[in-house]
Amino acid sequence: MDQYLDTLNDGTSLVLEQYDALRAIWGDILQGFSCSTWRGEEVYVKHLGDVEHCKISQIQTDLTLKYLNMGVPTRQERLDFIMKESEEWNQDDEDEITSAEYFISDNQETYDKMSLPHQKEMLGEELTKQRNIIYEKKAEKDRKIGTVAETKAEKTANNYYVYYSLFKDEGLTKPFWDKKAFEELEDYELTSYVILYNQALTPFRSKNFNKIAIMPFTLNLASYCKDNGEFFYGKPITQMTNYQLSVFTKVMKNTFILRETKTSGSPDINNELTMETLLGWYEVEYNIIMAENQANRAAANSRR
Repeated sequence: MDQYLDTLNDGTSLVLEQYDALRAIWGDILQGFSCSTWRGEEVYVKHLGDVEHCKISQIQTDLTLKYLNMGVPTRQERLDFIMKESEEWNQDDEDEITSAEYFISDNQETYDKMSLPHQKEMLGEELTKQRNIIYEKKAEKDRKIGTVAETKAEKTANNYYVYYSLFKDEGLTKPFWDKKAFEELEDYELTSYVILYNQALTPFRSKNFNKIAIMPFTLNLASYCKDNGEFFYGKPITQMTNYQLSVFTKVMKNTFILRETKTSGSPDINNELTMETLLGWYEVEYNIIMAENQANRAAANSRR
């Protein structure tokens, strides 16, 4: 059910149909890990935080230096070659990417604030088109650049997300491997663990975090913590997992909306309320509040 949540049509799916599955995901976020199975045995997949991400960044930096010392070219060296010598890539290609990025930057905020469905759909389609242009052109660019020290290091370092995530016990004290055993894994073995890791973490994405952050089981907790993350999770922000921090940020935004809204409050969760309607209410109310605040600031500045 958890993995199915991302494919539900929120326009017709009721909040109550998703409630229990979202609460199950929230339970994993609270405890900081998920449980999966591997060859009939339980595996515990830790949700990583900044500490682990910093370690992986250091591994990537060290590997980049290692490959450079081995004579592997840098990305910039290869880019200079394909632009100036082989002429496989040119400034027009670069400008196409830049133009698409500017379009998204200039229009994303407008899209987020739009309330008319037809206009929002049209702009959304154009934003999607521009994102596809960026994806396709960058993929073409990477193919032409080929193997370089930075990407070779990044690919190897990314494997360490699996190393730092998989544990044999619920207390997350017994890593699945020691470092030497992990680094000696054959590619086919590592691939199977990457698949396990990805499947276990499928539900933990922004779309589900947005839903969790409008549920009573998070909003009620947030009402007691006075916007303090340490009260919310019982630990400093620097010790939170990335998933915990993401949900906390979204919940704080929603408690702000509930405090500042001029309406009677968010829609009641009942047998008819769709997830799209509930998500839409928070989005519309936030835009109204921010527009009013901006108008009030402008009026105050004009009186000075």
